Amino acid sequence: AKKWFRVTNVVMQRRGSLEKIAIFPGKQLKLYATIFGPVRKQKGKEVLITRMPKNKEFHVSSQIVKICENDTVGFSVANEGKSNLTIYKSGQDVATLCVWADVKL
Repeated sequence: AKKWFRVTNVVMQRRGSLEKIAIFPGKQLKLYATIFGPVRKQKGKEVLITRMPKNKEFHVSSQIVKICENDTVGFSVANEGKSNLTIYKSGQDVATLCVWADVKL
């Protein structure tokens, strides 16, 4: 049987001059986050990005994306609230990364 397995979290790193990212209500933005762990070396591999169970602040819809160069992954974040959404680039976990794998029981 094949199944998605949670492998690691993706993290917003402080790269560049921005300290935080603001998303206005009703808008969507593509974020690039850093992957930690051995899966980061699999450039071009398709992975599943989902919302972290504890993170109710912002909505990350489940989406299948490819691992980019520089150990990063790009995914969309939507602000479905009524106020500005602020994401701080301070090593904050922003999403969960899962891989598709065979399971032998």
